[in-house]
Formats: sequence, structure tokens, C-alpha cells
Amino acid sequence: MRFPTVSGKFYPADPYELRKMLDSLYKRVQEAGVHGEILGIIAPHAGLIYSGYSAMHSFKSLKKSERRKYVIIGTNHSSYKDGTFITSKGDWMTPLGLSGINKDLANKIMYGCDWIIDDEESNDDEYSIEIQLLYLQFLFKNSFSFVPIIMGDQSPVNAGRLARGLSEIDDNFIIVSSSDMTHYENERSVESKDFEIMSRIVDLDTRGFYQSIEKESISICGSGSIATLMEYTKIKKGRFKILHHSTSASVNGDTETVVGYSSMIAYKD
Repeated sequence: MRFPTVSGKFYPADPYELRKMLDSLYKRVQEAGVHGEILGIIAPHAGLIYSGYSAMHSFKSLKKSERRKYVIIGTNHSSYKDGTFITSKGDWMTPLGLSGINKDLANKIMYGCDWIIDDEESNDDEYSIEIQLLYLQFLFKNSFSFVPIIMGDQSPVNAGRLARGLSEIDDNFIIVSSSDMTHYENERSVESKDFEIMSRIVDLDTRGFYQSIEKESISICGSGSIATLMEYTKIKKGRFKILHHSTSASVNGDTETVVGYSSMIAYKD
């Protein structure tokens, strides 16, 4: 069993307070005007007080789909290893309860992507998937399952091969790409860089996405997870829509050391 890493830090450890916070976010968010098959979402993973409102835009849109299997692709903040890691079985605990990994789907992914490493320890000190799990637990209680994937290698080559592998799996799942946007710059710079990146995503321009990151020194922590969903969406002949964007400055008033948060949805008409 995996126990929470940032409970009491990024979100309330008390179940009542956590549900209350998530319920407040849910009620403030309008439903996305998206129709069709949902392929995936991009959602931030900062503390709920900062990124929760933006993230809820993506997660509330999932209510439109009957699919309840999720492949959550997180990033590697702890410099664990350079590779791609999956946890193929077990339960994850949060203050909202237990959620189970879909072993069958995990096995299909490992069969189709035989370079992925099955490693239960890859999430021990990582929170980018833990945060996303809270929204799913709040929305769907015990009626969903998930597979966690950590991308240490966020290169375009790795994102492309993961997208191709996922696209060939005969199963109904939705990808959750976990990533914050630009980090620790002034608000004007963060907004400029974030909207450049979001434009690349909407255009499904993966090459331009990585070029912008390199040229503008854009500090997106989950570039690989985003690029994976971009390539997957191209394969599925879908498209992206921006649901919401915000910055940490809107919460704490600090306009000099800012982090950007974006919620986007990938879908097929």
C-alpha cells in the first residue's frame, strides 16, 4: 500500500476539511462545453489552495464520460531515476480512502510498452500523481481505477513511444497528464510563456512545444506527460481545448515569484 506524501502540506489531512475544499472548488466551476469522446486532460498538481480551482475545470469535465479507468502520467520531482516507471498493482491511501490500481490495464501497458519498468518505489516521494487522485476520489468515490506512470525521461522520443504504445491498447481509459506550467518568474513572463505553450498544445505541435521550452527556458515540470497526451491525441485524431489558466499570484498576491497552472482537455468529436 502506498501512503500519502504531501497530506497536510499540499492539502488538508482531515477528510472532512479536504472534502469541504474540493466541494467548494467543484461548485465554483462551470461545466466544460465539450462534446464527444474524452481522450485525456492536462491538470496541475500544486497545493490545492493554489491550483485546485484550475485543476477542477479538467476533472469536472470527466463527469461527461462513462469511462472510469485512468492512466495518470506524473513527473519526477525527486530525481528518482531516468526512465519510465509503472506501478502495476496495489492500493493507494489518501485522507479520502483507498483507490486501487487496475492490474489488468497495467499489464496491458507493460506488454505494449515493454521498456517501462515496474517499480513500486517510483512514487514513494513523488506527489504529482497523488494530487490528481484526490479529485478522482472526490468525484467518483470507489467507482474508478487507475494506473500510475512516472516519466523520468521526458524527451520527445520517449513521449512519442509511450503515446504510440498507449494508443494500441484495446481498453477504454482516459489519460491524466499531470503538470504545472512556468515556475518562479514574474507574472507577466509566466502568462506569456504559458500561453505560448498552450498555443502549441492546441495546435498539436509537439516539435514546436519542445522548441519553445528550449528557446524560452520554460520550466514546465511535466513536459513529457503533456507531450505524450499531445501525440496520443494526434494518433486518435482528436483536438485540445483550453479550459482554464491561472497563476499563484491570484492567491498570494506575489507577482514576482509566480507559478502558472493550466487545465486543458483532449477530445474527439
